[in-house]
Parts: sequence; C-alpha cells; structure tokens
Amino acid sequence: MITSGIGVKLAGRRWLVTGSLTIAASHVIMYVVVTQVADPGWWLIGIPLFVGGLGLGLAAPALVNVVLAGVHGRAAGSVGGVLSTVNQLGGSIGVAALGALFFTHSGLPGEAFAATLPWQVGLYVVAALLMARLDAVDQRTGHYGVINTPRLD
Repeated sequence: MITSGIGVKLAGRRWLVTGSLTIAASHVIMYVVVTQVADPGWWLIGIPLFVGGLGLGLAAPALVNVVLAGVHGRAAGSVGGVLSTVNQLGGSIGVAALGALFFTHSGLPGEAFAATLPWQVGLYVVAALLMARLDAVDQRTGHYGVINTPRLD
C-alpha cells in the first residue's frame, strides 16, 4: 500500500528503478554468499532474501499503478488483464530459461545456482533501464509522456 501509493507519487519511476536495482543488489549479495562462504548459515542466506523482498515490494505494486495510470478508466479492466497475462507469461519464460541454465550447468547445485545469478542481475538492471524510460500519464498534469518526478531538494 505504502509503496504503490505514496512512493510513486513522491518518486515516480525512480521508485520502480530503485526497486529493480535493489533486487539486482540482493542477487549480487547472494552471489557473494554462495561463492565466497564455505558453509553459509541461514542468516547469511536470509540477508539477500530480505533485500530482494524489499526491492520486489518497491517495484511490483508501483509498476501496476504506473501502467494502469496510462489508460482511460473504461480500458483499465482490459489493460489490467493484459498486464496480468504478460506478467504470468514473462515469469514462466524467465523460470524456464533460468531453469534450463541451472540444469545444464554441471557441478554441485550451489555452483549451478551461482551460474544463474549473474544473468538475473543483468535482467534486473535491464528492467531498471527500461523502467527509467517508461511512459505514463503524469498524475499532476494529466499529460501523457515520461513521468515527471518532483524535485526533492
């Protein structure tokens, strides 16, 4: 609720970019834990999972609001359905692609997991770059175009 409402109003698309980069950072932390720590405890695994959950909480609800803000009210239901479908399709393709990468990697499961993490970091960075260029309706002016975020200085 807070992330999708107040956060987008205050920071606009920067909120989305921050969320995506936070998820990427969590994967970098996980990569370091998996590759550099001989026997990581549950708390070492929990730190990047917490950071990733925070990033997902920043980006996911806000993205829905930003996308739906760019359509007229009468089309919101259809666009919401398309958004949900594309979200499910993207998730399925992502799991299939990263799963194929994981299972084609020889070695221990930890090594295979470590092999998929750089790809995930790259994908979240690309997502952040795309979200930075996201067009939508500016809530303050009602004009269509790149979201203008207020200056915080």
